[in-house]
Amino acid sequence: MHLFDTVCPRSITKALLFISALVLAGCSDGKPAMNPVRGKVLYKEAPAGGVLVTLTRVGADDIKSQASTGSTDDEGAFNISTGQDEGAPEGDYVVTFIWMQDASGKTKKPGTISMSSDTATVDKLKGRYSNRKQPGVPNVTIKKGVNQLEPFHLQ
Repeated sequence: MHLFDTVCPRSITKALLFISALVLAGCSDGKPAMNPVRGKVLYKEAPAGGVLVTLTRVGADDIKSQASTGSTDDEGAFNISTGQDEGAPEGDYVVTFIWMQDASGKTKKPGTISMSSDTATVDKLKGRYSNRKQPGVPNVTIKKGVNQLEPFHLQ
């Protein structure tokens, strides 16, 4: 008598399905699904190039949350990324903006570093849109799939 003579084929099939499900679940990297997010920033109705756009989850813990960011091109258009991944997870977000420029008025591209210590930089928007508690624009909701946000009109 063999072991398989006493085991029900349905039990074997159920066990194999269960083990397969566990293996597949273990292969997940635990990251939430990313959804493409695109938009445009206008300053006094003109495209604003070089603006850092940040999406922070509503109610997010400062230490544990990862913000989603993008910077505008010369046409004011941006694409959002979260870490190395393009897009943002589904949810409600506070949107903030910082538009850095040197004291002479020349826009600084987000992420650039000046080796000169005598070049002062300031936010062209004077902090009006950089406070998450009073962002200056309505929150946005990121949904599953491609998200084309309405243009942001800054003054």
